Amino acid sequence: MLDLASVAEVGTSTGLGFPYSLRRSRRRKSLEVRISQGQVLVSVPHFVNEPEVLRFLISKRAWILKKVGEQNHLLDTKPKREFCDGANWPYLNENLTLRLYFGSKLDVNRRDNELLISLSRRSKSSIESQVRGALEFWYKEQALRVLSEKSFALAKLINQDFTEVRVRKTKSRWGHCTSKGVLQYNWLIMLAPEAIADYLVAHEVSHLRHFNHSPEFWSLVASLCPDYQQRRRWLKSEGFSLWF
Repeated sequence: MLDLASVAEVGTSTGLGFPYSLRRSRRRKSLEVRISQGQVLVSVPHFVNEPEVLRFLISKRAWILKKVGEQNHLLDTKPKREFCDGANWPYLNENLTLRLYFGSKLDVNRRDNELLISLSRRSKSSIESQVRGALEFWYKEQALRVLSEKSFALAKLINQDFTEVRVRKTKSRWGHCTSKGVLQYNWLIMLAPEAIADYLVAHEVSHLRHFNHSPEFWSLVASLCPDYQQRRRWLKSEGFSLWF
């Protein structure tokens, strides 16, 4: 739920060695700092004053600088994504080549190892914007189909039911199982090797039985995906490369 009492601020130069975004909230009870995409995000209760925020950041400064450096290094090594004819895009265990042409409307279809993207001559959007939109539509469509099939297969295997499968692009999580039995997946997982997508499905389907991360939960994950630890490590270390 959106906290309407929250206020975003930008930290000024303080000699910390990094800028930061500050969010105050009437609901928050403690101070928290997160590093995302090399950016420092600070969340604090609404009553905390600036000197206290600075003392908190100074106490975390070494850790923050280390994490910012690590994330900036990863960002520098991110694979490039191109939206032009002949560009290559990963799809599970495959590598697909984009083929662009002009047609009556924006559309995308697969032919063997090629994605045929029809661009609209009437569109006021740039070619890159049209290609980006077509690719996002296609990847979402494939994610819903593939991840639904995988989820149904594993849920049946462990005798569990779920309500539906949803796909979306999120910043902080790859999957989620709600208390109502809705399985949600980040469709960017389709850019990963299929084994990683299989682990993600095994993880979320296991939550249908164990709505926690107890030993019983991980035991069930292991029964569905014996080398889950290796695949989980890959997602933690290489997940940054799955971007759109």
